[in-house]
Amino acid sequence: MKGTARKLATASLALLLALHPVLATPPTEGVHFVYYTLTIDPDAADRVQIRLPPGFEYEEDAPISRATRSPSVFIFMDTTYDPKANSGWHYHPGIVLNTVVDGQIDWYDGNCVRHVLRKGDYFVEGNRVVHKVLNSTSAPARMIQTFIITKGLTFKIDTSTPPCAAALGLN
Repeated sequence: MKGTARKLATASLALLLALHPVLATPPTEGVHFVYYTLTIDPDAADRVQIRLPPGFEYEEDAPISRATRSPSVFIFMDTTYDPKANSGWHYHPGIVLNTVVDGQIDWYDGNCVRHVLRKGDYFVEGNRVVHKVLNSTSAPARMIQTFIITKGLTFKIDTSTPPCAAALGLN
């Protein structure tokens, strides 16, 4: 029954996305990334441990244990945001460990609350947390990210713009 329910949910999500393509907010030009992947096979998954540094917070339902008990993919990404570039509104089907290594970014959550992050700052994005990354400065900004997701899922899912964004010019 679990497999059938999962297939139905996946099919429903695919249909929903197919019916609403104009709602997605893809990144602007000026977002560049290089990434590498590491797949953890099921036989080794029970031996993989994720240790978060002190101060890292994540939602209780973040798939840290799930991602490391099933075939998982670790994606290591080096992302540069040119001045005024943004990621578009999106979420990740897993957790993301982020470190700002150069410049400054504005990270907006799904309620349009702004978090300013500068060189040396690190943070965790929880499972399926809608957000947008924006470089509002006149200099490039760079982040190093580690995505931990279940094998077979894409690392980024574009989503619709939250209602609060229009008033703040975050469309």
